[in-house]
Amino acid sequence: MQAIIETLQDVRDNFSFGGTTSRSQYWGYFVSLSAISYFVKWLVSEPASNLAVWLILMAFVLSVACGWLLYIPLLLRRVRDAGFSVWWALSPFLMLALSRLIVLMGQALKVDTTAIVHASIIAIMALNLWVLIITLLPTRKSRVSVNSA
Repeated sequence: MQAIIETLQDVRDNFSFGGTTSRSQYWGYFVSLSAISYFVKWLVSEPASNLAVWLILMAFVLSVACGWLLYIPLLLRRVRDAGFSVWWALSPFLMLALSRLIVLMGQALKVDTTAIVHASIIAIMALNLWVLIITLLPTRKSRVSVNSA
């Protein structure tokens, strides 16, 4: 029973934007979630033959979606622990939203938005690479707790 309580507390702590996240915690979660996501993508590409299989598949897809929701606070804690602003972690998403807005405005004005799309893709890839580098950096010394030494 104590193990179940500790597991539930760990899950609750994952939703927290406070605290710290080590590189091993971050990368362990990220690699596991990515592998499961690719597996789900493969499952979704296969045709489901009956309703029960389809419902199980949808439950699995929903659990992966929840897993990605848990990833966001984990990413923000890891970026902050490396000594950077959490805005760096959010910058690829903000760039995606901004570029989509510009493309929609361009389509409404009947303007060719090909160059904007290409520039946006390059900017988003560059920002994602920067976030990847940040998550690989060690935790700042001031963020390391006395008990972890």
